[in-house]
Amino acid sequence: LRRALEADVDEIVLDLRHNKGGNIEEGLSTASLFLPSETNVALLMDINGTQWKRVSKTASDGVTEVPTVVLVDGSTASAAEMVSATLQDNCRAILVGRRTFGKARVQGVFSLSDGSGLSLTIGAFKSPSMRDFHGVGIKPDIESELPAEWIIPSLEQVQAARHPSCRMMQH
Repeated sequence: LRRALEADVDEIVLDLRHNKGGNIEEGLSTASLFLPSETNVALLMDINGTQWKRVSKTASDGVTEVPTVVLVDGSTASAAEMVSATLQDNCRAILVGRRTFGKARVQGVFSLSDGSGLSLTIGAFKSPSMRDFHGVGIKPDIESELPAEWIIPSLEQVQAARHPSCRMMQH
């Protein structure tokens, strides 16, 4: 990302298609790269399932000036969905592609004495606007079945596809 910015890029395309997610902390860090400081990144459910904790970015501003498009599909899941939803909710990017998988849960893997492992759901997360996309996925701003090289939208399409609340924030 740093090298792209040094090259003075006009727009960023973040391709999260076929991205199954991964470590939730890495997802939070990735989303934070594109957000201003003091921005809500996600809501995480504590391990007891009793309280939602708001996670905010507190470091310096990320890349906030460059128009950003996130490519998603039915295989975009978990932490990759959190990145997508966070950037969409914060009016930082538009999503292009197909509805995402719909996994907003955190798994913990525990090693057993016989060398095997056990994966358990230990938490949940929602988007900054409290959207719970578990089981339903995230609807992209521009839905498309086309290959990536055909669906990179123009800046005008990006502006037109933004949610009305995001368009109002730009003025």
